[in-house]
Amino acid sequence: MAGAPARIDQGSQVWSSPAPADAGARCSSSSSKCELRLLACGASQSTSPAAPVLLNFDSAMTIAEYVKELRKNLAHGDATEHTHRPALKSLLESASKGIIATNEPKRIECGAPDFIITRKSVPLGYIETKDVGTPLDEIERGKGPHGEQFKRYIAALPNWILTDYLEFRWYVAGERRPPVRLASFDKKKKKIQLLPTGEDDVSHLLEAFFTQPALTVESAKDLADRMAGMTRVVRDLIAATFSYGSAKDQKQL
Repeated sequence: MAGAPARIDQGSQVWSSPAPADAGARCSSSSSKCELRLLACGASQSTSPAAPVLLNFDSAMTIAEYVKELRKNLAHGDATEHTHRPALKSLLESASKGIIATNEPKRIECGAPDFIITRKSVPLGYIETKDVGTPLDEIERGKGPHGEQFKRYIAALPNWILTDYLEFRWYVAGERRPPVRLASFDKKKKKIQLLPTGEDDVSHLLEAFFTQPALTVESAKDLADRMAGMTRVVRDLIAATFSYGSAKDQKQL
C-alpha cells in the first residue's frame, strides 16, 4: 500500500520522503517556511443566462449542462453514485483550464478517494462522491457506512471535497469551509431544482479549491504533529484491513 512520497520544500531545496533527519530543525528557521505537501496523504461574478458559468474552452461543460445530465441520469430510475461521475469529471475539467480529474486513481494510505485533481501533473486535491441525496451531515458526524472513511480523510487529506453532486463540502487541513449547494433534491420525485445562486456559488468554490495553497509548516513541532497524524491514519487502515479486508488486501501490506 505504498502512497505517493511526501514532498517538503524549503526555499530552493526539495526533499522527497523520507526527509533528512534534520528536516524538523531546518523547518524551524525563522528565515524561511517549510512547505509540506501532503496531497497524496502518504506522509506525502454573477453571470447572465447569455454567459453560462464555467465556459472556458470549446469542450467545456456548463453547470446548466451538468444539472441537465444529472436529471437525465435520475430519470432512468436506476442511477447510482457511479452513474454521475462522468458528468462531474466534465464539469471539473471545464471549471479551470488545465485541470485533470482522474476517476478511481491509485489507492493511497488513507483510502481511495474517487477523484484526484491535478494540473500539469501536480496534485491539487481530492474529491469523494456519494449518491445524490446522501445525508452528508451523517457522514460528517462519523456515522453510517461512510463515517469511518470520513474520519480517515479529514485527518489525512489537506484539500478535498465531499459531494453528493449537488452539495459541495470543502475541507482544508481538517477544517470545513462554508459549504455550497447547487440545487435542491426531492427524493420521492427524483427531481432536481437549481437554486438561484447555485451556479455562482459552485463556480467560486471550485476555483478556490483549485488554487488552495499547499499546507505550510511553521515549526518543527507542526511538522511532527502532522507526521504523527499520518502515522495514526496508516495504523488504523492496517488494523481495519486485517480485521475486514480480503486475503489479497492483507498480502499487499
